[in-house]
Amino acid sequence: MRITIDVPDHTDEEGIPIVLEDEYHIRVWFDISSVVVEANQSGMITLARALLSLACNDVPSGYHIHLDSGFVLGDDSVNLTLMRT
Repeated sequence: MRITIDVPDHTDEEGIPIVLEDEYHIRVWFDISSVVVEANQSGMITLARALLSLACNDVPSGYHIHLDSGFVLGDDSVNLTLMRT
């Protein structure tokens, strides 16, 4: 199986836009000693696009994407921040 993902360009003015797939579901929660990221296929593609956006050569260290409970993530999720180093 091959999945092609278009990665949006980052700009200094707007940062990295979040592109959400239709019918995505992402939930982040704590298990006893780990963080669990649970997602359907659309959610996994949304996360992959966000990570690939941060991996682009022109994105400087320190750039980050906030995935917040009740906005991008499910209401019962904990917040998640993805950061480029």
